[in-house]
Amino acid sequence: CSAFTESLSRWSKWPWLSDVAIVILFEIVMLVNVIGGDVPLWALLGYQTLFLPLLARRRYPYHVLAVVCALSIVFMLFGGRVDGLPPVMVAVYSVAVGRDRNGAMLALAAAEVFVLFSALFGDSVGNRLGSFVFQSGLVLAALFLGTTVRGRRLHLQSLEERAIRLERERDQQAELATARERTRIAREMHDIVAHS
Repeated sequence: CSAFTESLSRWSKWPWLSDVAIVILFEIVMLVNVIGGDVPLWALLGYQTLFLPLLARRRYPYHVLAVVCALSIVFMLFGGRVDGLPPVMVAVYSVAVGRDRNGAMLALAAAEVFVLFSALFGDSVGNRLGSFVFQSGLVLAALFLGTTVRGRRLHLQSLEERAIRLERERDQQAELATARERTRIAREMHDIVAHS
């Protein structure tokens, strides 16, 4: 467990590394599909337009989600075979981690519009309901993961703030005790000098 915590703290020091790693992972999957012949070469541009906005997901999560959903829908409407679900899931996670509950619900609504279009235009008639349920489940999982991580971060942050506050109060109490002790010693010295 400590190794996992250390790796998380390493990623949190350089958050852009995880963004680059996600884009590189998507690029590798895309290249494997292109080389394997499953995806035409023209889809390369489509993949790039879906993956590259993820580099800005921490700074502009709503914008990235809107761009990824809109581009995925456009590709589906014009018959492209570009799978926009993974970038949409990452964008939903980013909004859920970085924003409050209302922002997470807005992200869910935008992603569900994408899922609806994906089910209607991406699958055969008999498979549309199953596709909608499956993709909605994946989007909900990304949302749940994001809100869980956000809650954990907020909890850890509150614990850190509490520890700092308690440390500050302890230091203040120590300073007050030292000042009281000095005052007591000064009074005793004054009494001793006065007796002399």
